Amino acid sequence: MFSDTNIEEMAARMKLQLTEEEKDDFLSVLNEMLVWTEQIDKAEIEEEKSDQDILILKNIFREDVIQPSMEIQKVFQNAHDAKDGYFRVPNVLE
Repeated sequence: MFSDTNIEEMAARMKLQLTEEEKDDFLSVLNEMLVWTEQIDKAEIEEEKSDQDILILKNIFREDVIQPSMEIQKVFQNAHDAKDGYFRVPNVLE
């Protein structure tokens, strides 16, 4: 179980200044959470299949096929602004 000292140490590490009421609130909440986790640890759980067993991974993508590239003039024919084989766009950083 947590103690007042634990709460004070945690508050100091987090650079928090807690009132006595806040310390008591945190202490009760943390101790309650600790009780819940202890109950979960005691729970009897049957072995079941993992969700990962359901997922059978396979490649759903097509094979890469090498094809000829588009002519450079065709690539830039609808470009707003192009120069020396590059698209030109407005500056986004100042």
